Amino acid sequence: MDESSLRDRDLSGLADLAGSGAAEARPTLLRVHTRLFLDAASHSGDDIVTFTTLACGLIPLVDADTRAFVAQALAGHPAAPRAVLETLLRSGGDAAAAVIAAMPTLPDRWRGEVLASGDRQLLPALATRADLPAATVRELAALGDEAIMLAIARNTAAPVPDEVLRDLTTRARQHAPLACALLARPDLPALDAAALLPFAPAGQRKDILARLAEQARVAPRRTRPAGSAVTRALIGHASDHDRLGFGVVIATTIGLDAEGAARVLTDPSGELLALALIVAGLTPDEAVRIFLTLEPTIARSVETVFTLTERVRTTDAETALLALEACLGRRLDRAGGRGTSHVPAMAPSGSPERAATDASQPAKVEREPVRRQG
Repeated sequence: MDESSLRDRDLSGLADLAGSGAAEARPTLLRVHTRLFLDAASHSGDDIVTFTTLACGLIPLVDADTRAFVAQALAGHPAAPRAVLETLLRSGGDAAAAVIAAMPTLPDRWRGEVLASGDRQLLPALATRADLPAATVRELAALGDEAIMLAIARNTAAPVPDEVLRDLTTRARQHAPLACALLARPDLPALDAAALLPFAPAGQRKDILARLAEQARVAPRRTRPAGSAVTRALIGHASDHDRLGFGVVIATTIGLDAEGAARVLTDPSGELLALALIVAGLTPDEAVRIFLTLEPTIARSVETVFTLTERVRTTDAETALLALEACLGRRLDRAGGRGTSHVPAMAPSGSPERAATDASQPAKVEREPVRRQG
């Protein structure tokens, strides 16, 4: 008796058990039959009919894990019977998600049904497909679901429309996993990558700024040095660990509002602080004094201080301005002092009027540290 006959006898026995009501045999029969179908070198019409009949009959009767196993095994196989895949799709859960994600060619009708279903398990699976039309990507992104957004960002095979990429970048400023997924995309524009600079690995940050420098040279905007008085004020506040005073001066100097100043001061990577100091016109020697005194978590890391100082040394002010604006999601208008009226929100007194007066008079803020320095 050959191997094929032995196999047929074993399957026949399992089929008899399944048909006689032995529920425990059904998952085993479906798994084994699926594996045999996948291992076959070719499939005759009779083979496909037999497998389809057996699988479609057992799928509604087996547990979710077995359905998921069968779907994951079959979905990407070019010979998988359409009727079996549709039965798995209708069964829902992980099995349906596996079919949607891995089926070589997804029928338009099925794609439309998934979009209309609102199923929060099937929609992220759909977003992983490489063959998504741009219109479908837009529909998925418009749902605003975190898991869908993450799936779109990680799907480097499907082209993402520019407006969707911009929306993802905006969301990613406050969402580390989404930021990391976008930074891994080879098609992410330089300005969008710059917006996510604090989330990038140290090595990638240098590459992002190098790409951004090309744009800065195309449309340069001249930045003005902060001046020695402002520089002394920044160094003095940093030496005193006076984050509030430092925040008011840097905000007034480069045109930050309260939210932007807070982002600069709380960015754990220190990259936003480095960019702000470059825009303000500080030298590497002046910047390193701030890195070593203003924020203990930065000062305690020799590698971080070295990296940030190197950033100040090698990044021109125009590129730093573009990068900082991208990270904050707004343009900085130093000439107009835009945003300084919002800085008082950081004042400990809680008095916007008082702090606004202080912020509008940088010379008054600067004289105090000058006296302390002798």
